[in-house]
Amino acid sequence: MFSCVLWLAAGPVAAADLYGELNRQRAGAGRCTSATRLPPLRRQPALEQAARDMARGDTLEHSVAAAGYRATRSSFFGMSGEGAAARASQLLAERGDCKLLMDPGLSEVGIHADARELRVVLAAPFAPAVEMSAQAAGQRVLELVNQARVAPRAAPANSMPQSRCAGTSSSRRPRWCTPKSWRAAITSAIPDATGPIRRSVSSGRAIVIAASARTSRAGRCNRKRRWRAGSRVRRIART
Repeated sequence: MFSCVLWLAAGPVAAADLYGELNRQRAGAGRCTSATRLPPLRRQPALEQAARDMARGDTLEHSVAAAGYRATRSSFFGMSGEGAAARASQLLAERGDCKLLMDPGLSEVGIHADARELRVVLAAPFAPAVEMSAQAAGQRVLELVNQARVAPRAAPANSMPQSRCAGTSSSRRPRWCTPKSWRAAITSAIPDATGPIRRSVSSGRAIVIAASARTSRAGRCNRKRRWRAGSRVRRIART
């Protein structure tokens, strides 16, 4: 029991030493060199999980995906042998993969070390830059939706004819030709609907296109037919 407590207490310190050794190498203080000064690698718990799964025999691609980490690219290096955890800092200093450590496109890292395996997973997170606000992005999507609604499209055989919006007088245009407008109240009332994408891409609000509540003429006709059919059934039943 006492030895287990010592191991748990020493674990975070040892892990911090390993990340420190990696970044020492990346800064050019060891045997790895670079023409430019690189920012330190950021410790990423999801990549630590991926490194642990790889030490147990899993593949890089599956390990990274199973950890819930979205990467534009990822890579790894590892070493095996008795006492790998005890000699991890030395192994990283002497045998660490300089090509990966000095890759400026890789910015996050996870390390796993046990009695026989040392695995280091490096990755570039999927984090596309968004140069517009959520409001501006929503307005742009709305603009594209309205363009698509009115654009003439070639129709395949036995299908609805192409859009009648273009070149048609306003009095004869179908209701779908009317452009939709931005309603901030509707947007703010809708809960976050972007799901997993929101965590990686943007913090923008969901965009909702709401149709008018007015019933179309075709809908009113169908409702009237159903009412007349029901009345006829009721008259037959009374007789």
